[in-house]
Amino acid sequence: MDRKITTKSLTDTFQYLSKMLSENQRFFFTRFGDGDFFILNNQGYKNHQFSEKLRVEMEEAFLINDPLYIRSSFLNYKDPNKDIQRFFFKYPDNKVLSDLLNKKYNTKENWKFDNCNSLPYYALNHSKEFIHFLDEFVRPKKKLLIGGVSPETAKKLYGNIDEYVQTPFKNAYANIDTWWPEVLEKSKNVELVLPSAGAASKVINKRLWNLGYEYQSLDIGSIIDAIDDLGTRKWIRLKGHKVNQLLLDKYQNKSLSFKLKYFQKETFYELRSIWKNIVD
Repeated sequence: MDRKITTKSLTDTFQYLSKMLSENQRFFFTRFGDGDFFILNNQGYKNHQFSEKLRVEMEEAFLINDPLYIRSSFLNYKDPNKDIQRFFFKYPDNKVLSDLLNKKYNTKENWKFDNCNSLPYYALNHSKEFIHFLDEFVRPKKKLLIGGVSPETAKKLYGNIDEYVQTPFKNAYANIDTWWPEVLEKSKNVELVLPSAGAASKVINKRLWNLGYEYQSLDIGSIIDAIDDLGTRKWIRLKGHKVNQLLLDKYQNKSLSFKLKYFQKETFYELRSIWKNIVD
């Protein structure tokens, strides 16, 4: 019999993250998207170049079972709001990936994932709550950023970047042997790690978790891409302009041209939503 696979609501995950971060010095949050599950099934996907070594480490990351190491996904989640469901959760591969997990990990234990889209959702739809989250759990802490995004971009959202390890923007795992020693060195004296290296982020969290370090690690996701208007996700292409209001005040774009662009994109999105509801 197949195990039951479910995903928590956006709000439940956001509240749970806030609780765990406030109560635990050691806490890891890891996001598993469709590309990561395809790698588990011996396939490459978009920006994820497959290798057997990556698959093995991805599987090790996925199978960690500890209340302080949170695995998040989107599988079998359906929001009652149709607009939100279209925006974040229209995954045509949902059944394929659910069947894959049941076939590959055939045990009687059910899985209930936290929601991997909770932070992007709150960033766009509940900006005050998300800014409070950043102000309490990210901005004040001594932090290490690992990824292809520049620290100059990241500090606009996260505040001061105390340590930085640069990885390739795509297929970072292929070069992990060159940048991992720097991660080990720079992670020794921080309170928070921010992995932002695609599929390699799961490996980063897995390796650091296994080392037993007493700090927090947050796989926040692609919110940072929207600052540079990188259309890596559907939500960035449609609503990425809203990230501007999350930035520290001195980095916010307050020009008239940006306000006009903001208005045009918001109008387009509202008209698109109305049309989609009529079609449905």
